[in-house]
Amino acid sequence: MKIILNGTSSSGKTSIIKLLPNNVKKISFDDFIDKIYCDHDIKPADSLYKNKYYTEKQKSKIFKDYVWKYFKSEIKNSNNFIIDLVDFGENQLSLKKHLSISINNIKNVLLYTNLNSLIRNIDKRKSYDPRGLFVFNHFTQIYTYTDNENEAIDSVCLKDFIKNLKNIKYFFLNEKDLIEFAKKIFENLNIKNLQINKNYYIKPIFKYDIVLNSTNKTSKELVKELYQ
Repeated sequence: MKIILNGTSSSGKTSIIKLLPNNVKKISFDDFIDKIYCDHDIKPADSLYKNKYYTEKQKSKIFKDYVWKYFKSEIKNSNNFIIDLVDFGENQLSLKKHLSISINNIKNVLLYTNLNSLIRNIDKRKSYDPRGLFVFNHFTQIYTYTDNENEAIDSVCLKDFIKNLKNIKYFFLNEKDLIEFAKKIFENLNIKNLQINKNYYIKPIFKYDIVLNSTNKTSKELVKELYQ
C-alpha cells in the first residue's frame, strides 16, 4: 500500500488511518505541524527565509517544498505507507508527482464526505478539536459543479445546506449571515443561477486514482473498500 489520502478537514481521514494495521507507516500533516510547534523536533519553514522580500506565492512554495521534503524522508525505504493531508487548489496532486521520481505505484486517494456529514463532524469535534468554517472553503477547492450525472459523485441542495448549518449556528451572527455564507459556498462550487430547492451535481475538480465516498459507510467499510 502506497497511498496519499486527501480530503477536506473533518472528512474522517484519521478514523480510517487508525484502523490500518501497524505494518502500514502512517504519516500525517497534523503530526508534521505538531513536531514543529508542540514538540519542537522540526524547525518551522520560516527558518529558511533569507533577509529579503518575499511574495505570498514564494512563501507558499517554500512551505510546500518543506512539507514535501518531510514526507519524502518519512517514507524512505517503506513499501507500506499512507500520507494523510489536506491539499487543495491547483496543485493538490503535486505530492504524488514529487514522490514518484523515486517511488513507484503511489495512489492518489480522495475521501469524499458530504456537506451534512462535515457539519456533523465539526459539531462533534467542538469540545476537543474545534474546526472552523474553513472546512467548507476546502470543499469548494476540491469539488465543483457538473451537469453530467455520469461523472458526478453526489448532489447538493442549498435548502438542505442552510437547514443543516443551523446545527452550528454558533459560527454566525444571525440567520441572514448564515444564509449569505451558504450561498457563497454554492457560488464557489461554480453553480450559476442558484435556486434554493434544486439539486446540483458535483464532482472532484481533479482526477484521482481512487475516490472513496463515505456516504452511509462506516470507517471499517471504507478501509475494506480501500484495500479492494
